[in-house]
Amino acid sequence: LSVDDPYTGEVFFETPLLSASEVRDLSAKSKSVQREWKTVPLEKRIQVCEGFIRYFKDNETQVATEISKQMGKPLAHAIGEIGGLEERTRALMDLAPKALEDIVLGESPVR
Repeated sequence: LSVDDPYTGEVFFETPLLSASEVRDLSAKSKSVQREWKTVPLEKRIQVCEGFIRYFKDNETQVATEISKQMGKPLAHAIGEIGGLEERTRALMDLAPKALEDIVLGESPVR
């Protein structure tokens, strides 16, 4: 797979495509990992999200450059995308405790 910089038309990145069996293996592995992830306490998941944000902020210039080269957008706009990523991630982290809390059902009025 070849990814061109839409601004210059030059090849920015090349990578081999996965075979059908590699895709199936990765899909199976992702299902297994998801089963493990859903048992991770919310506080730990939020810590992982904090690390995700920290990675993108610590590597902002490199990541923004890659976004710019892959999409042909100005670097300042790509840096803005990283800021937006942080804002959206923090909003979801703030919403998670309430959205994921257990719902306790009362007695059913129908018998």
